[in-house]
Amino acid sequence: GPGFIAEVRSAAPAVPVLAIGGVSEERVAEVMGGGAAGVAVIRGIWDAADPLEAVRRYLEALAASAGHREERA
Repeated sequence: GPGFIAEVRSAAPAVPVLAIGGVSEERVAEVMGGGAAGVAVIRGIWDAADPLEAVRRYLEALAASAGHREERA
């Protein structure tokens, strides 16, 4: 979760941290807010009825998270 990501980031601030495992579209903003540089997704796309649409939604969630990160900087 975001707390763990924040801990890893403070221990190794120069290393990009990716959130993996259980990252749903709804959790993208949460883990990105915790300091993740990105997400790795398999099941959210693999299990989707429309994988291409799932990719689009993940990319939209990442883009929205990036906008929020820039506002806080």
